[in-house]
Amino acid sequence: MTVPLASRRHTRVRTVLHRAALCTHGVEIVAHRLAEVVPVALPVALRPAPTDGNVVTFTKPFISTEELAAVLQVDPSTVRRWRTAQPLQGPPFINLSERVTVYSAEDIQHWLATRRVVPGAAK
Repeated sequence: MTVPLASRRHTRVRTVLHRAALCTHGVEIVAHRLAEVVPVALPVALRPAPTDGNVVTFTKPFISTEELAAVLQVDPSTVRRWRTAQPLQGPPFINLSERVTVYSAEDIQHWLATRRVVPGAAK
């Protein structure tokens, strides 16, 4: 079956328009594609529970690399880099398998508490 010329032309026009949109609005398209892959709003289980502002509490005992990155407001690749750096950086982690790493909520809270700096008390 052959595609009618008008239909092929329409496909070409759409492709050209899509490429033009990529060039002129690349940031918007990338953000749109990221929104499809990574949810923008954090699930309730990942949001820190409201506290006095000094301590982060979690509603789950273990969280993933992506969830930790969302809480710390860094890229997941940063958290992965912390795990492979020599010496190790970041909060303690648990390798459940070669491809699955989780973080204990308690360990994250302790790690954040040890990194807290009070400007008036700093020497």
